[in-house]
Amino acid sequence: MEVLVSVVLIAVGTVVVMQALANVAHAQLVAEDRAQAYLGAASKMAEVELAVAGGTPLPEETGGQGRLHEQPFEWSVSAVAHADDPEVRTVTFAVRWNRGRDTYRQEVSTLVRVPQESP
Repeated sequence: MEVLVSVVLIAVGTVVVMQALANVAHAQLVAEDRAQAYLGAASKMAEVELAVAGGTPLPEETGGQGRLHEQPFEWSVSAVAHADDPEVRTVTFAVRWNRGRDTYRQEVSTLVRVPQESP
């Protein structure tokens, strides 16, 4: 009888440890995805800032799809004007991806000064 109880305890303990390891592995994958999404978003934000500084008009909203390390993702860039200063826009770059049944989203925002065109 004691042997049976010992085997059950070892089996339950093994299941608990395996579940914990699976959760840690999933959290690691999500953390890696978030880091890649942040780096991609920050890179895109730098491109937007340089384009605006060079005189390229800033679209109110745009987006697309891509792949990063075999992970498909969707991205969008939105620019919202401030009521206080018509030359300042809040530009938000968002990346959305799926991992299993879960959907994740990472955003990066910055303020960009967009000079008004002369009449």
